[in-house]
Amino acid sequence: MLRSGRHRPLRALSVGLLAWSLVLGACGGSAADSETPAPTASDAPATVTASSPTAAPTTAAETPTPESTPEAEATESPTEAPSAGTAATDVLAPTFAAWEQVKTLRMKMTMPSAAAPGETHQMILEMVRPDRMRVTMETAEGTFEMIIIGDVSYMNLGGTWMQLPGPQDLSTYGALSPDDPVDEVSAPDVTVVQSGTETIDGVACTVWDVTIPDEEAGTITGRMWVGADDNLPRRLVFETPDGPMTVEYSGYNEDITIEPPI
Repeated sequence: MLRSGRHRPLRALSVGLLAWSLVLGACGGSAADSETPAPTASDAPATVTASSPTAAPTTAAETPTPESTPEAEATESPTEAPSAGTAATDVLAPTFAAWEQVKTLRMKMTMPSAAAPGETHQMILEMVRPDRMRVTMETAEGTFEMIIIGDVSYMNLGGTWMQLPGPQDLSTYGALSPDDPVDEVSAPDVTVVQSGTETIDGVACTVWDVTIPDEEAGTITGRMWVGADDNLPRRLVFETPDGPMTVEYSGYNEDITIEPPI
């Protein structure tokens, strides 16, 4: 379910991949070592914030000319561009309402690797609300699976299931929850602009360009495809410092069963 409308920096969504890598490393794999550079994504704000000051020298160069004062209005026009968007909480209210009614779903997340440029990680997640989730990911060690039911978690790597120690629940792996990308867009300061229509897997969708203010990165842009008939999200793409992150939703309210494996 959607949280209270407060979103974390988008890069927090990628923390889950690193978390899985650390789990795999604890089981004898080397993924943890290869993924440890992932936090370098935090350096990305330098590239974003560095771009905004470049406009400042143009106004500074014009200040010696008294007659150029009207040019200050021209420098303000780019800052007004984001205001063309409408609050996502208003425009996409039917989407957020429909999302709350979903009982089961599948999500495929494809993310760029911060450690290996040009490579991507992919996960398949299935969720049965309120508290069941199954995660599948291909790794160098083979197929990795995790099942979370309430506060109990099970892991399968190499064909053997084991129950993880200690109480755990979906919030433990919040960065991987199917709710997170939608929750990100539902924050009160996010704006959207309709950019057209497109068909995703046979479903007619309205396409929205999304602008997300980020405390560290400045502004993050993305795109969201919403089913025209059911108002449910079908695809989200967010631009990250390492490349696009794509989230695809399917299997809404289909018969998905998640049970303890042992």
